[in-house]
Amino acid sequence: MSQYYGNLTPNQTKFIQAEIEEQTWNNTLLRNFFDNKINPGLTRQIPEALLTYETQLWEKMKPGKIGADIYDLPQNTPGFKTQEAKIMVLGTKIVLGYSDVLRWRNNKLINGGGDMMGRVVNQQMKALYQQVDQFIARGDAFKDPIEGDFNAGAGEFTGIFNGGTTFGAGLGGDDDVTAAGDYISSFSRAKKALKKASFEKKKYMIFSDVDVEDAAQQGNNLYVTYTPITEYRAILERPDVAGWIASHNFIDEAETDYKMVVTTPYTSEGKPAYRLIQGFNFRAIPLFGGALNGKLQYEVAVLWSGALEFLFPAAAQVSGTLTIA
Repeated sequence: MSQYYGNLTPNQTKFIQAEIEEQTWNNTLLRNFFDNKINPGLTRQIPEALLTYETQLWEKMKPGKIGADIYDLPQNTPGFKTQEAKIMVLGTKIVLGYSDVLRWRNNKLINGGGDMMGRVVNQQMKALYQQVDQFIARGDAFKDPIEGDFNAGAGEFTGIFNGGTTFGAGLGGDDDVTAAGDYISSFSRAKKALKKASFEKKKYMIFSDVDVEDAAQQGNNLYVTYTPITEYRAILERPDVAGWIASHNFIDEAETDYKMVVTTPYTSEGKPAYRLIQGFNFRAIPLFGGALNGKLQYEVAVLWSGALEFLFPAAAQVSGTLTIA
């Protein structure tokens, strides 16, 4: 009997989930920055289906005081504050007709015929992977918003490109990076801002859309040492730069808001300055117990939920809208 002549079995469900987890690692650049062993503590896994998540933080302590003697000292009582993060849910239902599945399964001439459900889920997941990266980058200002998304553009959620602290990029701080020296200066200005905010680390990470990355590699942005090289290469060769991640998913919906982010995700004590809160982690849920619905269709829901929580927004220095060559 063919595996699709009845219910989806537990093993088939495990296969679909395993395929999703493998493809997740290959397709989510920004999510992978948070969810890996190199950057520990940047992802907080929370129970599934929560819509809010509360975090208790230390309040900023007051400084000392110059006094006449040791008895004239200010009292400094530690305090807490509660920060609530709303959780965004992103998902889709994949619907496959019974006869379509049988044709795929039984037609030996189909290139790659076999487990149709797993293959279709992976194809659909490519769109969801991109949307998760867009969400971490821009919050609910989706580059490709889903019709009916009631939070679209409402400012309920922010991402790494619109939830940090703004700095003036370019040699003159005017966000114009069309001339030689502008990208080197942008990194230096952002690094200075991070140091002033007490985020001084040995390595810094840079994020941008692909157009900004490409512009930094053009001939009008050469960094002259003994041999002229592009500013992009010069920045990446610096010992205090961990890397530069660029993606087409990092820009706004209109694709005109060019930005770059210079950041260190940890405080001087090694604690996360911001983190990705994650509930549903690309979870595949067969509906109707894996059986057919009333329309002779198989349905699988795929869910992701989470939010980017800023504990210290100054740890992400974000340029204004850049003028690029």
